[in-house]
Amino acid sequence: MARAKARKTKPPKVEQATPVPTERQRFEDFLKGFTFKWECVFDRQGRVIAEEDPDDPGGVTKYGIDKSAHPNLTADQIRNMTQDEAVEIYFTGEWPASHAGELPVPVGEISFDMTVLDGAGRAMRALQNACGLTGTDMDGAWGPITLATATATAKDADRLMRAADRMLDWRAARYHNLVEEHPNWQNILKAGSTAPTRFASFSKCRISPEKRILASSPKKIVRDRGFEPLTPTVSR
Repeated sequence: MARAKARKTKPPKVEQATPVPTERQRFEDFLKGFTFKWECVFDRQGRVIAEEDPDDPGGVTKYGIDKSAHPNLTADQIRNMTQDEAVEIYFTGEWPASHAGELPVPVGEISFDMTVLDGAGRAMRALQNACGLTGTDMDGAWGPITLATATATAKDADRLMRAADRMLDWRAARYHNLVEEHPNWQNILKAGSTAPTRFASFSKCRISPEKRILASSPKKIVRDRGFEPLTPTVSR
């Protein structure tokens, strides 16, 4: 009697875990995919050029880095700045000042973008308000209370997204008021006034199962927020 052939069993497939980006990778993904896309002005050859709008209180600007916010740089240093130099300035300046690396996606990215355009104090107050802090706790300074509140917010995906929406709403209202007070700043403030819609479009693309900014971000963040991508314009 012939023996029955043993069935060959396929070894179970082992799903490879999605690698978690480093803080530097998270930073560069956002900076190059969002900040540079909207903060840079290009010449006809596609090269980034410095902006020198006489109505801009920030002064000479390149890659979103302006003379007013970076008094340690000369105007010529900004005019001749390379992209690599701009990346390092942001990574050692606005990124740590915004505490984006300690915050969950997407409020960390919003905090960084607001720090670039609005200053660290305003960005932090917007974060504190969005996470539910009030009174003297909304002081515009980073500390254990802000960190604990942001961490608690991140534990609930819906609460986290509401906090992100509140930060963007706060910013939109501020820029609307600035344009009303200073009509000649309208073109200069375009980056800030349209940031909420642009940021949502970026988040819709990046925060997805295939392209998460941070692999450990809550899965419920993956959602269609109902915004359509916009065409970039001169940002300042």
